[in-house]
Amino acid sequence: MHLPLSNPPTRKMFSINAWKFPALIHVSLDQIMHIDSETTIFHGRNLDTRQFDFENYLQEILTNLKLINSAANKKMYYEAKDIPIFHHFQFPELATFKYFFWMKSVMYYPEYSKLHFEDNQLTDVFQKMGKEIIRTYSQIPSVEIWVVESINATIRQIEYYKDAGIFRKQETVDMLYDQLEALVNHISEQAEHGEKFVIGEKPKGNTGNYEPEFGIRKCLKICCQKQKSGTFFDV
Repeated sequence: MHLPLSNPPTRKMFSINAWKFPALIHVSLDQIMHIDSETTIFHGRNLDTRQFDFENYLQEILTNLKLINSAANKKMYYEAKDIPIFHHFQFPELATFKYFFWMKSVMYYPEYSKLHFEDNQLTDVFQKMGKEIIRTYSQIPSVEIWVVESINATIRQIEYYKDAGIFRKQETVDMLYDQLEALVNHISEQAEHGEKFVIGEKPKGNTGNYEPEFGIRKCLKICCQKQKSGTFFDV
C-alpha cells in the first residue's frame, strides 16, 4: 500500500502508529524494520497486592523454567545479592521464610502486617510445587555469580525477625538455621561436582551444569539460547 507521506497529517499519523503498533504486540520497531540495534526492550509487570495469588506466582516461575529448559542450547547466568531463590526450594520451610519476609517486609502485603511466621499458609504450596521447581532448575546449565552478602542476607533476616518477635517459637529459628546450613553445604557439594542435583539424590556426572563464581552486582538472571536471549531483572 502506498502512503502519501508528503502530506503532513499522514506523516504524523504514520509516526504515531509506528510507535503504538510494536508496543501492542510487544516487539521492537527495529525488529519490524530489520534495523541492527544495540537497544534492548524490556517488558515488566508490577505485582498487585490486592490480586496476588502465590500459587499462580510459583506456577509462573515453573512455566518460565520449563520454557528455558526446553531450548536446545541454553545457559542461565544469575548474579545474586542473596542466595539464588531456586535453591531455597530444597527446603519448603526455608523457602516459605524467604517469601514470607519478602511479602511482609518488602512488599508490605496488608494481610501479613500482624502475622507471625508460624501462622502463614505458604508451606503447603511449597510442598506441592517446590520440588518440581528445583528439579527443573537443576536441569538448566547455569553460572551463579555470588557475593559475600549472598549468605549474610538470610542470616540478617532471621535475626531481625527473631528480635522483632515475628517468630512465636525458638524452635522455628533453630530449624531455619539448620536448613540454611544444610542448604549452604549442599550448594558447596554441587560446586565441587560442577553439577546441580536435588538433596537426597546423587550427581549424574553432568559436569559443567553448575558454575558458581564471585562478583559484585545486583540480582540478574539471563537465559541465553542459540540466537536469542531473555533477561529477567530483580530490582
